[in-house]
Amino acid sequence: MKNNLSRYVFYFLGFYLLIFPKNILSQSDNHCVPFTESISPVNFDTTDTYKLPLRPGWNWLSFPRLEREGNGSFPSLDLLEGIIPFPTSLQMIHLDPESQQTLYKTYEENQWSGELDFVQSTLGYKLETYNPEVSVLPMTGTILSPETTFPLFGLKSNWTGYYLTGTQSPYDAIAPEFRDKIDGMQGQYWYCYKEIIHTKTSGYIWRCACGQGRIELKYADMIVIYPSENIGDFHWQYAGQPSQENPKDPSLAFQYQEQADYDAIIIELDTMNRPEEIGAFAGDSCIGATTVLPADTTVLICAYTQGFEGQEITFELLYPTKSSRPRCDDYLVLNTHTGIREQRRIVAGEKQPYFLVSLKPNLGQLPLAESSWLQCRPNPAGNELTVSYFLDKEANVSFQLTNTLGSVVMSWQRGLQNAGNYDFRFSTANLTAGCYQLRMSAGNSNSIQKLLIIH
Repeated sequence: MKNNLSRYVFYFLGFYLLIFPKNILSQSDNHCVPFTESISPVNFDTTDTYKLPLRPGWNWLSFPRLEREGNGSFPSLDLLEGIIPFPTSLQMIHLDPESQQTLYKTYEENQWSGELDFVQSTLGYKLETYNPEVSVLPMTGTILSPETTFPLFGLKSNWTGYYLTGTQSPYDAIAPEFRDKIDGMQGQYWYCYKEIIHTKTSGYIWRCACGQGRIELKYADMIVIYPSENIGDFHWQYAGQPSQENPKDPSLAFQYQEQADYDAIIIELDTMNRPEEIGAFAGDSCIGATTVLPADTTVLICAYTQGFEGQEITFELLYPTKSSRPRCDDYLVLNTHTGIREQRRIVAGEKQPYFLVSLKPNLGQLPLAESSWLQCRPNPAGNELTVSYFLDKEANVSFQLTNTLGSVVMSWQRGLQNAGNYDFRFSTANLTAGCYQLRMSAGNSNSIQKLLIIH
């Protein structure tokens, strides 16, 4: 980078500087998207030290900046011994994607142990520190090229590192050629899953739920990816924008202990009787909780079930107008194989990628509603919105966006489309902040999605 800087393009994104060679950029819907064909990996020189904050407890992280060649490995002790201040004890774990064996590196009583001797930038790790305050892990070295590829193993948990400097939604980070091959993605406090639409024509739609913070990928994050088949040349793409949402605060009313792993319980809310917080319980022990924002239709509870295997899970609901916390043990759980909601209780330790629980009354054993075929993200939205939808048969498709007065403020004619999955983006920058409804008409059917625009 010291010579011929004219060959590079510089982009400022918040506090980040994105640097790409000009010959690997294209414009797509006003976003910079790296091409991945016929390009050799490039290391970007840097003299800066990246300081990754480590909070007490568990941190899902990766190491995108290391002193190594290309995507080579780096000694884990050389990295961990640089933590400031150094904790009294720590443990780092990694799940080998091929063997699915857990590797450890532990520091306790002034001694290191474990076989996790090397780390790699495209892999993800979970690090637990026992400092009472925030620590810092300095990283120096080269930044991985955006077009770096690595394998994902089908039907297995892949602990993956996010090495792009641009913050964006998980969906936008997945290149279109990989979306059909991935069933789910899991962050430390969010979960994205592929909801199967059970009709004559099979299809799916992506949904995400958040327990705290934001649904986003940022530099040095770790994400668990669940592919349905092997992907030999997976890579991240930068095609999105940082989330405009306000971060969700952690629960204050419920106390629980975080663990390295959690069971994802995604709760469909009764929006006519919305609580402020929801806690999940195994017996009398709280195993996870979440706050509920005014615009939430679903929320995620990260249920830390280790040590509670075999116990039934119930929920407590905190309302602003009630002094008591009603216990909910009568709920519906989606059978992901049939698409039918079944009245039963989740048992801690069940082996299932995620649980979709409905607290809505009077649903009975009904399949997912037609409105499941339409999704908007992010919601609330800032300056841009992505609309995803599924058609179970050929239909003429159109959309109308209306305000609270029922006036049409935007409309789109998508024309005659075959059965399948579709998405498109549009700018909301010129819309007044507030509530809207997006109506999709497909043949004789209609779906409605409520939206909240914030600026």
